[in-house]
Amino acid sequence: MTDENDARIATAHFDGNALPPEQRLAAWSQLTPGYDPILPPGVGVEDFRIDCSGWLLDDLVVTHNKVSAIEIARTPAHLVTYRRDTYTFILLTRGRWWAELDYGTINVGSGQVCIMDFSVPWHVYGVAQENIMLVVSRTLVDSAVPNAPRLHGRLLEGAGGRLFAEHMIALSRHLPEMRARDISLVREATLGLLVGAVAALSPEQSGPRLRASRTTSAAKIKDFIDGHLTAPDLGIGRICRDLAVTRPTLYRALHDVGGVANYIQRRRLEAAHARLSDSEETRSLADLADEYCFSSPAHFSTAFRRRFGYAPRSAKGAPMRPADAAGLFQRWVSVLKEDDA
Repeated sequence: MTDENDARIATAHFDGNALPPEQRLAAWSQLTPGYDPILPPGVGVEDFRIDCSGWLLDDLVVTHNKVSAIEIARTPAHLVTYRRDTYTFILLTRGRWWAELDYGTINVGSGQVCIMDFSVPWHVYGVAQENIMLVVSRTLVDSAVPNAPRLHGRLLEGAGGRLFAEHMIALSRHLPEMRARDISLVREATLGLLVGAVAALSPEQSGPRLRASRTTSAAKIKDFIDGHLTAPDLGIGRICRDLAVTRPTLYRALHDVGGVANYIQRRRLEAAHARLSDSEETRSLADLADEYCFSSPAHFSTAFRRRFGYAPRSAKGAPMRPADAAGLFQRWVSVLKEDDA
């Protein structure tokens, strides 16, 4: 009879490269309903590659991921539809990515550890990369470091950050062979290094606040757009009138995200995607297309496929809404089992 303590720790593996190219992005989206993975402009479904492994350490989740160029959007709609009360500590081992946050823009390169907060919206842009992630509940971090500064977008630097990065690399290397009896020791060691690195952060925001005045204008404009996504008259004229900004100011504020019209359509598609992913959503595609101001269901479907790489119907039916790291891992296991059945 096998000793449970001698069993290997819980593992989940998703090899999207084993799927037909047209199914990879949709399959990954089913695993990650808390945000939208989006193919960057000029990247086709045949170019997309993804391979992920995850391990459960009691209430911590470690993942090792290899993914081609991708955008990832956690929108205000996701905060309601898929609540995740977690921080994700991301070590980039290859490639680079940058993100639009509520306070500005951050850039992350190979060897750096960045903290992302899933209780707020953000948009990440990345080239082909490899990374290691640690998903930790907010309560666990906040209780361990009660006086920590705001963590969203922070880089873990200095001696503590370097030790933590080395530890994450060691985890990805050794977790596949670890046993259940090792979980407690590994979890405590991981939390100890994490707490030390977070406690060493300065009170000042280390993430660069690029173009502060421009960022403030952009944030105000984006908030207005998010609040009026279903308004048929949402456009340049109304934004300038209601916010008392000039057209040049509006154009400059949204230049980095593809312009005003492109950003409005992107946000409408992202909001519709979150609604489609909600297992309790009963409205038809035609109703959603009308609500988000598309001229027809066909126009909506075409724009949706161009944005996400798959049809709107592929986004329907996400059955679970995990709020913590362990719940997220169990969702992966459940979805992967369904796919294997």
